[in-house]
Amino acid sequence: MMSALNVIEVLPGEDGVLAAAKAMHQLFEAEESCALVRAGDATARSALELERPLWTAEPCAVLVTSGSTVRPRAVELPLSALAAAAEQSAIFFRNRSWRIFLPNS
Repeated sequence: MMSALNVIEVLPGEDGVLAAAKAMHQLFEAEESCALVRAGDATARSALELERPLWTAEPCAVLVTSGSTVRPRAVELPLSALAAAAEQSAIFFRNRSWRIFLPNS
């Protein structure tokens, strides 16, 4: 079984982006699972259910989402799925330019 989940509280702005990027780097390089939650969001943090083991046996990123249910829940994204998505994105966007827009709050 894997080590404890590293919970990263992400602040708005550049500092939050850097913290999230560092956590994702650790996921890929050191295979350290991480959970990214908005700083100060107790509801999102409680959705992580830190007392139970992760469902996936491989390192993963855990994000909190409410989707259409409005009830926050943790979603595990295994390292293999993230790597496959990155590879396919690189292929798709090889000869294209693109931009990403993120909300500031």
